[in-house]
Formats: sequence, structure tokens, C-alpha cells
Amino acid sequence: MHGSPERQVSIPIKVLYGLGDLSNGLKSAALGSLVIFFYNQVLGLDPFLASLAILISLVFDSLSDFLVGSISDGTRHKWGRRHPYLYASAIPFAISFFLIFSPPAGMGQVGLFCWLLVTTVLARLVITFYTVPHLALGAELSSNYHERTVIAGFRGFFSYVGMMGFFFGSKLLFSPTDEYTNGQMNPDVYPVVGLVFGLIAGFVILVSAFGTHSVIGRLPQTSSRTERISLRRLFNEVIGLLANPAYRIFVAACLTYMIGFGISRGLEIYLATYFWRLPTEHTFNLLLSSMAGLTVAAFVWPVLSQLTSKKVCFVGGAMVFSVLSILPIVLKLVGVFPSPDGPAYLGLIFAAAFLAAVLGGAVAILGGSMLADIADDHELRTGEKQAGVMFGGIHVSVKAGSGMGAIVTGFLLSIVGLSEQVDPAEVTSHTVIWLGLGAGGIVAAFGALAALICAQYPISRERHLQIQKELTVRRMATVSGR
Repeated sequence: MHGSPERQVSIPIKVLYGLGDLSNGLKSAALGSLVIFFYNQVLGLDPFLASLAILISLVFDSLSDFLVGSISDGTRHKWGRRHPYLYASAIPFAISFFLIFSPPAGMGQVGLFCWLLVTTVLARLVITFYTVPHLALGAELSSNYHERTVIAGFRGFFSYVGMMGFFFGSKLLFSPTDEYTNGQMNPDVYPVVGLVFGLIAGFVILVSAFGTHSVIGRLPQTSSRTERISLRRLFNEVIGLLANPAYRIFVAACLTYMIGFGISRGLEIYLATYFWRLPTEHTFNLLLSSMAGLTVAAFVWPVLSQLTSKKVCFVGGAMVFSVLSILPIVLKLVGVFPSPDGPAYLGLIFAAAFLAAVLGGAVAILGGSMLADIADDHELRTGEKQAGVMFGGIHVSVKAGSGMGAIVTGFLLSIVGLSEQVDPAEVTSHTVIWLGLGAGGIVAAFGALAALICAQYPISRERHLQIQKELTVRRMATVSGR
């Protein structure tokens, strides 16, 4: 299959492959928007400590991305280079998901900080052993320039379905009670959330792995490198990747975008609760609007990228996302936004969230496809098939960006005066103004910067076709020379 653009990947394989990313959608929704809220507003952990725990877990986890990618690239197994890790990660994924939301009762600030730190380190490590081989598998299913984007679209679709499923399921689980009129403040629900969605995540991983097992024999063989895995080998591989200009640009753009995205996800509930003053049911509707937009993005961007190019879509999507991150907030602050008492208020909030998600989804949908093209370019330059290490590197940038976004979120909450549990009715107008401007302005700035960086990306459709032709000639010469 690899290296044969004429051979299409069947729809069932695309669906079953993409299904595996539903687990990542559940994880992203939980860790991106609920964990800090749970530990800060429900359990009372200082927001800086909560953000710091997440950042530290990402720092410790970063090396594992490259390491897992390198191990996967060099694996020789009857189940290929990727599937052994997909199978092995399912059950630990489910367990770690549950533990994050199940801290023992009676823990103080230090105890909660340590529990959050340890469980997020464990969860992210397990997730890495699934995500990096899974992403590399997607890059190797096809070598066709456009079909790679379609495959990434299936992956993105199920990831966003997972996010929507998490928020919709959470809405049901966080139903108001006599004791907790705001169901999100009920601490007894969070372990149930961890258990239910942890089991779902583990199950879909196994279904996806079994469903794509039949393609193993048609995937690229292991890298020609025979050197045993070591820190020295890993260091040399990383340096080799960073020598590739397309990879450097792409990593920088993704890192920058993910900082803004991490801030956006971390503050989404805060903005809905304190800035827009939405009740619980509409808070979840806002989150679902964003997830619906991302789901639509999985269909929109493969079509648009075929009409233009991946780079144009990436840059345009990130830039307009930046505008929509700040525009509704500014309109509300200057008094142009509709009154909260009218029906247009909710409609415009939900529409802006939906449209921003559609446009921002360009980065996620096109990113995997662009990285697969870079992997071909790297193979042409070095002779090595290193999709695993390459996706491990981009996973590092995503985590680093999310972590830096989390720490910025913690600082911003402390600065504006939301460092402890606060009733929305008691929040001052000064706090509301700076929360909105800080959140919207920072997210917009990082999105725009990511677009400017990606504008330098050098691999066009024509350049990729040339790379594929040169790789085909090289492979045929290698086969004939045996």
C-alpha cells in the first residue's frame, strides 16, 4: 500500500482506524477542560498548583513521545511496528483515566497536587504508547497526497465525536441535585465520569486495533537502522528530524497554536460560567457547539485542501480562528452584543463557538496529513522510515503547547481574581472584563502567530508528487539490486 498512490484505502479500514481516535477525543475533552475545573473549583486546589501539576506531567512525559516513536519504528513483530502497542495500551488507558478523577477524600493542597501530578503522568505515558503508534499507522496507510487528508479527516471526526460524547455524557451525569444546583460542583460524580469514559476509551482502542489488523502485511517494513535503542540513538534521530526545514516549521507552528488552544480549552468553562454567565445546561451546550464545529471540520477541510492546498487551509483556518476568539468578547464589552435577555444572545455565542471550531479544526485535520508528507521528504533525505519518531516529536509539541497553555491559564485566573472557589454572582465586573480580554486576546495572538509561521511551510502538492516519484525510483532500484 505504501508508495502506491493508485491503491485506495477501503472505507471500512478508514472508519475502523479513525474510530481509535475517539479515545483521544475523550481524553482531550477531560484533560483539556474538566481536570483543572474539578481540582480547582470543586476540590479547592490552588489553580497555579493544578496548572503546575499538569505542566510538570507534560515535561516528564515529553521524552516518552520520542522514545515510543523510536521503539515503534524499530519494532520487528508478527503484528508489525504499530499494533502491538495499540493492543497493550487499552486496559491501562482505561485505568489511568479513572484514577485522575478519583482522588482519595480528605487530601489537602499538597496531597491533591501530588495525586494530580502522579495520575496525569501515568495517564499521559499510557496514552503515548497508544497515540504515537496510532498516528504513525495513519501516515502509513496511504502515500496519496489527498487521501492522507481524508484519513486524517476520519481520525479527526471520531476524535471530535469522542469530545462531543464526553460533554454530552457529562451533561447527563452532572444533573442538578437538591444539594448541588450546579451539577458540575458535585464531587461524587467525577469518579463515575472517569470510570464510564475510561471503559469506553479502552474498548474503542481494542476495536480499532482488531479492525485494522488485516493491513499489517501491507504496511512499510521497519527502518533499515539496526542500532539498538538508546539515548544516543534517540538524540541523533531528533537532531536529524530538526535538520529538516519543513519539520522545524511545522513543529513551531503546532507548538504555537497548541499554546493558544490549551488556553482556550482550559478557560472555556470559566468564560461560559463567569463571562457569559451561562447556566449549567447552556455551558454544556456551548461546549457541544465547539465540538460540533470540530466534527464538521473533519469533512470540510479535506474538500477545501483538495481545491487549494494544505498550507493555505492551515494558515487561513488558524488566522480566522484567531479573529473569532476575540471578536465576540470585544463586542460584548463595548455593548454591541445582543442583550442576555434576548434569544439572539445565546444564538450568537453558540454560532461563534461553532464557526471558530470549524476554522480552528484545520490545524488538527491537516496536521496529520502534512506530517505524513514531511515523513516522505525525510525518507528521501535520509533513507529512514521514521514516522513514529516524527509523530512523537509533534506529540511533544502538542503536549508542551497544552502545558504552557495550562500554566498561562493558571496565572491568568490568579491575576483576574478567580484563584479560589467563587460563586458567579459574586464576581466583579472588573474580573469579568479582564477574564474576557485576557482569554480572548492571548488565544487570538497565538493563533495568528501559528498562521504566520506555517506560511513558510515548503511542501506543496507538486513538491510532494516529485518526492513520491523519487522514492519510487529508489525503492525499485533497491528491490532490483537484491
